[in-house]
Amino acid sequence: LFTDVDYLYTSNPRVDPTATALRVVRDPSTLEVDTKVGGSHLGTGGMATKVIAARAASCAGIPCALLSGEHPERIYSFLRYDPSCESSVQPEGTYFMALEATQNISETRRWILSMPVSGELVVDDGAARALCSKKSLLPAGVVSVSGGFLRNEAVKLVHRGSEVARALVNFDAEELEKLVGVHSAQFEAILGYRAVAEACERSNILLTVAPESLRSMDVPSKLDGSFSPSRRVSKVQSCNSFSSG
Repeated sequence: LFTDVDYLYTSNPRVDPTATALRVVRDPSTLEVDTKVGGSHLGTGGMATKVIAARAASCAGIPCALLSGEHPERIYSFLRYDPSCESSVQPEGTYFMALEATQNISETRRWILSMPVSGELVVDDGAARALCSKKSLLPAGVVSVSGGFLRNEAVKLVHRGSEVARALVNFDAEELEKLVGVHSAQFEAILGYRAVAEACERSNILLTVAPESLRSMDVPSKLDGSFSPSRRVSKVQSCNSFSSG
């Protein structure tokens, strides 16, 4: 990905003197940078678009490079870089590491993992068990809503303070706040229109923790101590959660 700056920064270096260059992004799916302020007229698509593209490539198991279009020769520094070797010289740009995947998951779920997170839904114990059993998330199992997300944006599903899944949400934040803990039979009276029963449909949910931690109601730990959705997709225990879609 060619751009008009040397690296991806935590914020726009042209307006923020505290912006920090990111040389190697090991966890692309959890990357949070401020891309609201635009760059020069030389860029194409904007930095936010490039970050989304890099996330999508990474989640598909493809490493990605972002570098200045004024110095295309810097691409060779990426070809020489070995992320598995600590002494390897870092590339002249930003390197997005690929997520290793030895297990087949649907393209939809890879896409969800690559999307920027727009909010969080805190779920209760019953909803957490349902997620592990390959079921949809209902508003009745949602404890609280945070963020200003819109319908079909990606959200984190949180249980007892830890992220347990990523999902696409069927309501915007304002609507879902009205439905927290409510049975679907009441949705039409509350919203004024007939709505789907699920806050997040099962085919649009990706577990990011070991299913056993949800069954036992322990505070979820990362899979093998390593899977944030940012690390190895291959570490995700299926609990049949990847078998459909």
